[in-house]
Amino acid sequence: LKRMNHGTNRFMKGPAVGSRIWLGLMGIGLMVWLMVAFLLDDASSPRGAGTAEETGGEQDPATEPAIITSSSANRTSAHTPITRTTIHLMPMGDSITASREPCYSYRYYLSKLLDAHVRHLGVPVTFRFVGSRQGPMNHTANMNHEGLSGRTIDEMQEVVADRLTAASRSHGGVEVVLLHIGTNDLGRQWRVRLNQTIAKMTTLLNTMRGHETMRDTKLFVAKIIGARQHKAIANWEFRLLFDNKTRVFHPSDPDIRSFNSAVDSYAAATATSSLPSNNKTNNNNSNSNKYPVTTVDMYSVLTDDADFRDSLHPSCQPGESKMAQAWFTAIIQSDWWRHTIAKAAANH
Repeated sequence: LKRMNHGTNRFMKGPAVGSRIWLGLMGIGLMVWLMVAFLLDDASSPRGAGTAEETGGEQDPATEPAIITSSSANRTSAHTPITRTTIHLMPMGDSITASREPCYSYRYYLSKLLDAHVRHLGVPVTFRFVGSRQGPMNHTANMNHEGLSGRTIDEMQEVVADRLTAASRSHGGVEVVLLHIGTNDLGRQWRVRLNQTIAKMTTLLNTMRGHETMRDTKLFVAKIIGARQHKAIANWEFRLLFDNKTRVFHPSDPDIRSFNSAVDSYAAATATSSLPSNNKTNNNNSNSNKYPVTTVDMYSVLTDDADFRDSLHPSCQPGESKMAQAWFTAIIQSDWWRHTIAKAAANH
């Protein structure tokens, strides 16, 4: 017993006892501090509150953290596919429509104008020229057309239905037709009288507007450009007809103006009726075009000698670019255009 008491006294009085007591007190203090902190944190949050996920309710948008989930990331960072509207344009006519090298044709300049305009509007619209012919310059694939050198109204009448049907099958329809024809007919007045030419033009327009593919197509018809006979003589292009092929004399200015006046009258009549004259080639008007014809006054646009490269054709510059500007202005000022652009914007 004496030996045990001696060991206990040595332990209690040893130099390490103070350190051990101090460490014990620190441990107890740390535990007390942690318990107090936990109780205070729990008291600061109302009982029953929690996150939206815990409570099944919605979090206040003002305090909701901006956490990007996988679905919201797709909405904000991924590119949403744009639904683009493609407008198919079919230029139809003779060599004035077709053009020839080194000219680009009015189609080239018109394409540039239309593309720039829709970019300015910010609408997802593209344009494509369609037809069975290409050129004259193969600098772009968007130069298709239905222009043929020497073509007359009769010759257009023979192929127009097939051309419209083919374009509809290939592209799902044609939204715009740009027609400039009549120059070659008026150059043959020694064979065909003016009133006959006007009657043929009426029949052609009726056929086009009554075609099954043309119901939703906007038809723009040119009041044809004039002629410069003095340029023909200067360039040795005034040719006599020795046979019945498609070479022409130059139409007289009075005939051109009378023909253009008749085209104007036809277009005005379409504002109040589906087919303004008796359509002898298509008596079923159920497919009649729903848009009135719009005339484009090319006669008044090309007035200077510089606008013509010879007696009958527009010059590369400024003639063809002036024609493009006239087509462009008529297109964007039409009710059809406003309707089409509004629809494209709504689908964007």
